Amino acid sequence: MAPEMLDDDDPSDTTMKTDVYAFAITVYEVLNDAKPVWATASGQAMKPFQILVQLLQHKRPKRIGDIPDNVWALIERCWAHDPADRPSFPDILDVLQPYNRAPVPQSSSIAAPSRAISDTAVPDVNSRSQPSRSGELWFDGIDSVVRLPGLLVAHAKQGDPEACLDAAKFISDGLLARHSDWKLAAQLFKAAADRGNLEACFSLAWLHLTGEGIHQDDRSALWYWQEVSTKSGDQAIKSIATHMVGWMHYLGRGTIRDEQKGISIIRYNESKAFPLGEHDGLATYRLTSDDSLASRKFFGLCQSGSGQDWLCKHLMAVCLVQGFGTPKDQRRAFGLLEELAGRGHSDSQFWVGECCFWGRGVPWNYSRAFEWLSKSADQGNSYGQWMLGRFYASGWGVDEDKPKGAGWFRRSAERGNRYGQYELGHCYNRGSGVAQSIDTAAFWFRKSADQGFDAAANSLKDIGK
Repeated sequence: MAPEMLDDDDPSDTTMKTDVYAFAITVYEVLNDAKPVWATASGQAMKPFQILVQLLQHKRPKRIGDIPDNVWALIERCWAHDPADRPSFPDILDVLQPYNRAPVPQSSSIAAPSRAISDTAVPDVNSRSQPSRSGELWFDGIDSVVRLPGLLVAHAKQGDPEACLDAAKFISDGLLARHSDWKLAAQLFKAAADRGNLEACFSLAWLHLTGEGIHQDDRSALWYWQEVSTKSGDQAIKSIATHMVGWMHYLGRGTIRDEQKGISIIRYNESKAFPLGEHDGLATYRLTSDDSLASRKFFGLCQSGSGQDWLCKHLMAVCLVQGFGTPKDQRRAFGLLEELAGRGHSDSQFWVGECCFWGRGVPWNYSRAFEWLSKSADQGNSYGQWMLGRFYASGWGVDEDKPKGAGWFRRSAERGNRYGQYELGHCYNRGSGVAQSIDTAAFWFRKSADQGFDAAANSLKDIGK
């Protein structure tokens, strides 16, 4: 069905232009072996209201392989959103004339249709899914949302979780922070989440974290992320949700604080699909540039919430430092981190210190780095303590003091930090700031190696342990 026939206010009658649109869909379906024209990423046929959303957003089916360029160009002209841009049937015949009565190749890459082709690929818009409960759901202001398809609204009111999700995404797409429509979007996300939709759970977690359109609630954010982490088959949102579960445990947001549990979750969640782990998400042991779907989605979510929640702003800056899901912009990242560091967030203070040390977004300055790392370490941040130990042990930005360096390594190590454990092992191995003891060195190297730190495992081999 042509887009102009779906206008709620002034629907078009059948015209020659709507027939041209239907012709394009039919040709596409024939060339696609009668498979669904509108399909999800998994290949399942979309529901009618999902197709309506695609049409109103000016989207069209993806190109099929092996279609000649001139035929594909014709199809695209025929299903143009503006009827005036569609060709006439005589023009269509001119383009297709070379294919008239063309012999069929003995081995064709386009298989013959296995079933009859309907006049249009758009399913019957009058079909309705059954509501999940009796009576209609109520959403604040849903009937007044401009351009929200009436059929989609009807399905959402019936409690269809996919309709609720699509309506929420339709409303929230590009919506400015603190806009009044976030309340409606949150209600729709919750309706879908309550009916088991994990993508809606994922979105609702972020809204609870930031308090966007719904009450700010760390416990709810953590609960919804855990649902996605343990149940979702979508690798992108599953990885992001698991990463955020790690942060919530690490900070004690929505749960009793357990730094090591949070760090472990973040560490072992790292994958090719989402390569942000402990090394590059917490410790700055390395930087990781990535432009995957998951990394871009993660950055976008952090950026959207950066005005409401400090953690979102911190993670946004972490992405900007590395070029994770966004072009690298270390100067901007440093400004964000410095703001958060000034407000007392120890992880941001650690990152500011590292930026000053490495010259990321700011000229390198060991004295300034030492100042910020000291602030982080004094708050009990194990990464700040680890790096402050290195500064004292090496005389960076402060007079060299190996015993004091070993002392800071010990504080970090005793908090379970694998980098601090590794450095403390070296102190005992070399007798640097402490009495030399190979057995004690092996003890701390093993502690670090047991947490997956390869450098510590190599050091154990080097000392014959």
